[in-house]
Amino acid sequence: VLIDDLELDPVNARKHDDKNLKAIAESLKQFGQRKPIVVWGRTVVAGNGTLVAARSLGWREIVIARIPDDWDKQRVMAYALADNRSAELAEWDEQVLSEQLKQLELADWDVEALGFEATVEPLQDIVEDEIPELYEAKAKLGQVWQLGRHRLLCGDSTDKHNVSKLLGKIKPDLVLTDPPYNQGLSGANTGLVGKAINKVSDSIASMIDFDPNDTLELLYSLDKQSVNWIFYCSKDLLWDYLNFARENKLAFNVLVWQKPNAIPIGGTYRPDVEYIIHLRKNSIWNANLPNVNYSKVLFAKRETGKEHPTIKPQEILINQLMILSNPKSNVLDLFGGSGSTLIACEQTDRTCFMMELDPKYVDVI
Repeated sequence: VLIDDLELDPVNARKHDDKNLKAIAESLKQFGQRKPIVVWGRTVVAGNGTLVAARSLGWREIVIARIPDDWDKQRVMAYALADNRSAELAEWDEQVLSEQLKQLELADWDVEALGFEATVEPLQDIVEDEIPELYEAKAKLGQVWQLGRHRLLCGDSTDKHNVSKLLGKIKPDLVLTDPPYNQGLSGANTGLVGKAINKVSDSIASMIDFDPNDTLELLYSLDKQSVNWIFYCSKDLLWDYLNFARENKLAFNVLVWQKPNAIPIGGTYRPDVEYIIHLRKNSIWNANLPNVNYSKVLFAKRETGKEHPTIKPQEILINQLMILSNPKSNVLDLFGGSGSTLIACEQTDRTCFMMELDPKYVDVI
């Protein structure tokens, strides 16, 4: 009907302040009108705030539902009060609400415009893992540590026996890992990258020419019905992941991490991007997360002053954990490095199962 044909309830018991009307207007702009306002004759009984917000947006028409003609004034009044009161009696699930607000903020939604307080801490304030100087490793290959709810194994992740030892009967919901790969270090500037290479142990350096196919086959054999996989990789290995996805009918996406402080390693172009492969087995979205669009370009500064040369920012890891898994999910990281994924899991209520080959970094974790 035409908005001009309707009138507000002159005895409406519900008050709408500017903040409330702004939130209603924002909802109408973002989603349109998804439920009708209820009218009796020309008078709005339920949806007075919606009518005011629609007028402020310049709408000329609005969808209505009419109260039956045989209702008397007292019955209409009772309905109006019950409609407002019933929503007040419901309680929020604070954990689910907080998780969904975080998801929307990660997708650049203005939650304050939707009527919520921006209570989510900025990702840049998240605690980063500090890595001390270590000289002699105490960890031994084959050892397993229970770190609260998280589990850590020192060993070779290409060995299926080690993976079984780490997981037991657990089937991971998300694989989030940063395998070693050839980043073109042989052509690097000796000053900056040479120092980084010196910090990488012999066992890791020997895996620079990493072939992802064995790891992919191993993960595929874990037979979880639906799982998301995230791999950081160089451009040279992109086709290995994409070919595996096509051969096994996996859904895939290629994301990019843009690094504003990339280390120059020679060549014509500065390596200021890193590729992230997202594979999905059975292509099922997590049911508890809002189905909104996320950017494929991630922005975060590379951590400096850390001992591990390829450490990933907590901001990006937490972003991926929250988009691709739910609270209490089990997350597998087969190349633990300095433990960044485990730290991110701890801060987002996930359980991490991590493997790291180098005993020095196991000690750090």
